[in-house]
Amino acid sequence: AGARLAEPGEFTRRAFLNGRLDLSQAEAVVDLIRAKTDRAMAAAVAHLGGSLRQAVGRIRERLMEMMAHLEADIDFPELELEVQTREEVAAGCAWCLGEVERLLGGARTGRILREGLRAVLAGRPNVGKSSLLNRLVRENRAIVTPIPGTTRDVIAEWVELGGVPVQLFDTAGLRPTDDPVERIGVARTHEALAQAHLVLVVVDAAAGLGPEDREWISQLPQGAARVGVANKIDLNPAFELSALREALGGAPVVGVSAETGEGLDALEAEVARVAGAFDASEELLVNTRQAEAIRRARNHLRDAQATLESGLGDELVAIDLRAAWMALGEVTG
Repeated sequence: AGARLAEPGEFTRRAFLNGRLDLSQAEAVVDLIRAKTDRAMAAAVAHLGGSLRQAVGRIRERLMEMMAHLEADIDFPELELEVQTREEVAAGCAWCLGEVERLLGGARTGRILREGLRAVLAGRPNVGKSSLLNRLVRENRAIVTPIPGTTRDVIAEWVELGGVPVQLFDTAGLRPTDDPVERIGVARTHEALAQAHLVLVVVDAAAGLGPEDREWISQLPQGAARVGVANKIDLNPAFELSALREALGGAPVVGVSAETGEGLDALEAEVARVAGAFDASEELLVNTRQAEAIRRARNHLRDAQATLESGLGDELVAIDLRAAWMALGEVTG
């Protein structure tokens, strides 16, 4: 009868080619299939329902209105049409730019929802990093012994914290060592830190915050968010969290006990906060391709603003607005 098995993604492709779905909705189908958490799934469902298309459509509609007025005045000056003033065009550009910035604000959160947050447990040997990993993933994934330097390699595990997919990395303790194997482990710790979105700075609350802790904390790479974790707080409830907060430059600090589970809810909440608290029904969770097109639209809008401020002709303003309109059109295809 000529029937055959559908190819992977064929129905979505046909829906896109026949105008039933736009490109952002077709991409949402992939995001829905690959969603690692309920939040990621809810965000994909919102995109599939056309939330991003509607948000982009509102901006493009405003741009089209401004272009129509400008180009009508350029092409038919003799008709004395009712046109927008340059102040009104500038106000329209400012509104569009604000909406574009709002869309870009969700790019980082969207990427984390799709790819996961890379969170590295780092600290000196025997501060309880492996015990924390086991607690957070709820299984004995890492070997735990009282012997400092037990962990020699990076161990990675996925866990959902606050609706956010998090890839946790347990690492070798940071200390000078003559052991060639441990040195390799420390080097891999530094590699993991360089690629981290979040560093969980683990210290031993029972031993207190020592000069060795302050030294390695001062050498952390810039760029990643930080959360201080005072482990073994059950052995020293009087530990001054403010001292660790000061060493981290004001970053949030949580007292926890991997042994008893104390403070783990607060730690999970901080990780979720760093990942970006949001309403999953919002349309702001754009992917990398969409974000690139929106950034180009933002650049064109800034060019339009500069053209208006310099007093150059309406023709040049219209060119910048049309370029922004076309760049936004790439988001939905």
